[in-house]
Amino acid sequence: MIRHPCQAQRLGARYFIALRQVRMLLRDASLKIRTKGLIMGLTAKFLAATAISLGLSTQPLLAQTSMSANDLPAAQTQGEVRYRTGGIGLDESTAFKSAIGKHSAALVFTSRSGSVNEYLADVPVTIFDARGREVLKVAAGPYLLLDLPAGSYTASARYQEQTLTRKFSVGANKGTRVSFDWRR
Repeated sequence: MIRHPCQAQRLGARYFIALRQVRMLLRDASLKIRTKGLIMGLTAKFLAATAISLGLSTQPLLAQTSMSANDLPAAQTQGEVRYRTGGIGLDESTAFKSAIGKHSAALVFTSRSGSVNEYLADVPVTIFDARGREVLKVAAGPYLLLDLPAGSYTASARYQEQTLTRKFSVGANKGTRVSFDWRR
């Protein structure tokens, strides 16, 4: 209960400060959700509920909190090969993992230092068919989903002056997973 006009001013100032802090939290949370996928949906929903109760807009916060396999980056084509690359952030990596079974092959690029694993992006990759012809040359990662004709392939990828080569086959079954793991 407010008994004096000064109390109302102090209460108004506290409300204004709290409102400003929630706005900053929403802006920071929105940025983290979009760029790193660090805040889980429950936290985002809690912040959104708080914002709604204070009369703030939640549009930037809820705009991109989850991603499905249908929301993957558009497929690109090089020659006869269709591919998708990406997987940065929790939502995008989850979407790529769930889409592996819908593509003939998936290449995954990681680096290991001690007990720390890191996913890698922009890894130069070249894929050759059984006759040694180059069928794809692209910078990819952490995931590279491929739609290749049935056959045998060799993939070569380079990270920090070290080249790794993997042989793999594509048949009627989809979801062949090929891992490139550099150890430092």
